[in-house]
Amino acid sequence: LPVTIGSSVSIVSSSTPDSRTSAYCACASARSKSAVYFWSALSSLVQIANCIMQGMRSKEIAGLMKLSKGTIDFYRNNIRKKLGIRNQKANLQSYLLAHFKM
Repeated sequence: LPVTIGSSVSIVSSSTPDSRTSAYCACASARSKSAVYFWSALSSLVQIANCIMQGMRSKEIAGLMKLSKGTIDFYRNNIRKKLGIRNQKANLQSYLLAHFKM
């Protein structure tokens, strides 16, 4: 979808010099970039959750995904927050395995 929107925006913006159209193109272009970022971040969360379910440690995941350990820890905290177990003494791997299929 973002590729289609982006290519459509570039076609429209290059063919019509109307100020309303160019404003629409700028807005659509910004939305497509934010959609790409959203799906990229969501994909990273899912990848990290899958690695955790497989028993990988943060350092191993960081090496695999070419990210820092701190970034992986940040994602782990976001996963815990989204699952509502941020301030609980629940093992993240055990929780994921118990509530989600692999």
